[in-house]
Amino acid sequence: MADTNNALKAQNFTNHANILKSDLSKVNSKIELLESAKRKLKSEIENYSYFQKLVYSKPSNISETVFRGSNRKKFMDKMKKVNEKIKSNLNHHNENLGEINAKLVSLNVEASSLQGSIADCLSSASSLLNS
Repeated sequence: MADTNNALKAQNFTNHANILKSDLSKVNSKIELLESAKRKLKSEIENYSYFQKLVYSKPSNISETVFRGSNRKKFMDKMKKVNEKIKSNLNHHNENLGEINAKLVSLNVEASSLQGSIADCLSSASSLLNS
C-alpha cells in the first residue's frame, strides 16, 4: 500500500515537473524572441548613431563660399530639425532597449525559478520511488 501511495505521489511530482517544463519552454521561447529583437534594435541604434554623425558633420563640410545666404540658413535649419528627430528616435530606441533588458532579466529569473522547481519535483519523485 505504501509503495502504491509513494508511486502515485511520485507520478504527481513527475506530472507537475512536466507542466513546469512546458512553462519553461514557453519562457525560453520568449527569451529567444527578445534576444533577437534586442540584437536588431542594437543594430538600428548603431545605424541611427552613424547617420546622426553624418548629418551633424555634413553642414560643416560645405564651404560657405559655395553655399551661403538664405539657402544655407534654410538648409541649416532643416539639418537641425533632422538631427533633433534622429536624437528623438535614438532616445526612443534606447528606452525600448531598456524595457527589453528589464523584461529579459525578469524572464531569466522566471526561467531559473522554473528550473529549480523542476529539479525539486523530480528529486521528490525519485526519493519517493527509492523509499
